[in-house]
Amino acid sequence: MIKFYFFFIIFFLLNSGTIFAKKITVFFRPDIKLYQIWARNIKTEFQDSVILIPVSAKDDNSLSIADSDFIVSFGDRAAQQIGNSPNKKAIFLVSDPRFCEKADYCLTLFPDLNITLSQVRRIFPKFPIKLVVTQRTKDWVEIYKKSLHSNLEIQKLDVGEIREDLRKIFKSKSVIVLLPDPVFLQEKILREIVRLSFITKCPVVGFSKKMVNYGILMSINYKYEDFLPFIMKIIKANFNKTKIDITFPYYVVVNKRVLDFFNIKIPKSNNIIYVD
Repeated sequence: MIKFYFFFIIFFLLNSGTIFAKKITVFFRPDIKLYQIWARNIKTEFQDSVILIPVSAKDDNSLSIADSDFIVSFGDRAAQQIGNSPNKKAIFLVSDPRFCEKADYCLTLFPDLNITLSQVRRIFPKFPIKLVVTQRTKDWVEIYKKSLHSNLEIQKLDVGEIREDLRKIFKSKSVIVLLPDPVFLQEKILREIVRLSFITKCPVVGFSKKMVNYGILMSINYKYEDFLPFIMKIIKANFNKTKIDITFPYYVVVNKRVLDFFNIKIPKSNNIIYVD
């Protein structure tokens, strides 16, 4: 009878959320402080079940991947390391959404197009929308095709002819949505976007608070500092074999001066931050 109770207790502990017999491998870049903090917290929470693996461009972690029940990765470099492994995995903060195609759960570095377009349509319900893509981001549109609808036009920007292409994009009245690409953060290009926005009175939606401070109307941003509890829930849900639907916290940054210049009224919301 004693043996029966002993084995029952062990079975209960191994199958409850309190002890994780399975192995979690966390890949992260050690030079990014936020990733370090998240990795250490996962280790503290799940203790001996976790192996932390700092990654560099030359690492080969195939053995660690093969021995994992669940993989967590932070950033593009870590996502590249785990590649197309068949393991269950959660990939966080990748700049390219194509990394998400082979993941059980994925979070891109910037709010995805579904979130961005939902906010644009809420604020500008009657405006046509132009989605501006580059050579780097043009293939992402296929991933987000469910978000696209009839009053959205896709415009490709050729970096070699960027000034001419921008003038064409701003030619007709619409909301200009920039799909994330570092090229839009270059000062000379950002200056031209802001200049054309004011001349044509076409509102611009970006992906960085820096862009809003520089003079575009608004951007959609994640609150990275609030992510850790959500990441923990995703890991626990995987081992408890429960479905979980999580929306990571984001906010809308609006340039108040640009808003007043365009004479636009924005519906009230708790996740809007105004800057001058």
